[in-house]
Amino acid sequence: MTGSRLQVLEGLVIRSREYGEADRIIIVFTKERGRVSAIAKGVRKGKSSLSGATQLFSYSRLAFAFGRGSLATVTQGETINSHRGLRESLGRIAYASYISELLDYSLPENKPQESLFILGASVFAVLEVIPEEDMEILARFFELRLLAILGYKPQLDFCSVCGRGVMGGSFVLSPYRGGIVCTGCSGSAPDELLSPGAILSMKKLLEIDLRQLFNFKPGSEIKREMEQATEGYLRYYLEKSTKAKQTLREYINI
Repeated sequence: MTGSRLQVLEGLVIRSREYGEADRIIIVFTKERGRVSAIAKGVRKGKSSLSGATQLFSYSRLAFAFGRGSLATVTQGETINSHRGLRESLGRIAYASYISELLDYSLPENKPQESLFILGASVFAVLEVIPEEDMEILARFFELRLLAILGYKPQLDFCSVCGRGVMGGSFVLSPYRGGIVCTGCSGSAPDELLSPGAILSMKKLLEIDLRQLFNFKPGSEIKREMEQATEGYLRYYLEKSTKAKQTLREYINI
């Protein structure tokens, strides 16, 4: 391609949509260039060699031709890990879609984010094999680590207004204050509250290794409190709500 620069990159296909009669537009999260938007031409025809490598959730080695336009062109591709298991149950599809959407919303175009790339690739690999009952806590792990990498790690040690300790009552997670605020300072409704147990669980998720997650089993009420708190916190800092979250909520309530 005249005037194009060719580069071979490995990455996760985090978004995919059909375009025209045979093409596919994808968003790939790469280690070297971060978020890359590209078109794979003719990929939906019969036996295209790019079909598997550009499939949603796949980890692939792709050759991109970068020109003056906003979309690169995928010229060659090889699947390294298809993450087939992520497409074999409604639960894994729902959680993988949610994590992919958070990654997409968090990444500027063509800007490397190595720590976030490692987090995303690691969580995808674990999500493929983790028991379905543990997928919810894996999502909270990802959300909190995502916030920390982006520079929005919540302060969870004491009330961000008056300094009251965690064991001194109930709190709310305030994005405006960058952390927890006690009920005396927040005036929050009862259904928005975080118990000391939920706060300590969130702190643990920010500290433990991903391999230790299999041994972490918080109760259903603590998981509910954490889910509600992180959803509002993410919406504030990402400045948008994820469409996949509604699908995920519908799956959880089946």
